[in-house]
Amino acid sequence: MSDQIRKASVEDAAAIGACMRDCFAGYIPLIQKEPQPMTLNYSDIIREQSVYVLEVGGEIAGAVTLEDGADGFVWLDVLGVFTKHQGKGYGKKLIAFAESIVRGRGASEIRLYTNIKFEATIELYKRLGYEVYDRRVEKGYDRLYFRKEL
Repeated sequence: MSDQIRKASVEDAAAIGACMRDCFAGYIPLIQKEPQPMTLNYSDIIREQSVYVLEVGGEIAGAVTLEDGADGFVWLDVLGVFTKHQGKGYGKKLIAFAESIVRGRGASEIRLYTNIKFEATIELYKRLGYEVYDRRVEKGYDRLYFRKEL
């Protein structure tokens, strides 16, 4: 099967929302509430941010959203891969793609945050060269903030 990453359209919003609900559902027992990516309106996000989808065999397997930050950096805002497609390197592929987009914009840094209890996610970001620079509790979520110089 071939796969490709392309810019999302508003028509992809339902599939992106389904992806995020699917891939983040397992975290509900861990943090006792829905992770924020499960609660977002992806139609609005597609209109307001840069959103890309990974297609595998003609269907959406994952997505990543990017939002401009201040002072020359870009947020990797949301990243998710359907559970049936996890373990195949698609998350890393989306992160590498996002980093290339950020470099192409001339930004010097990419930043992201994740819940302090998402240990596997934290380890992935560390393996990919992201470093923790802050910890905050926002909107009831205990978050670690990461950055990576590009």
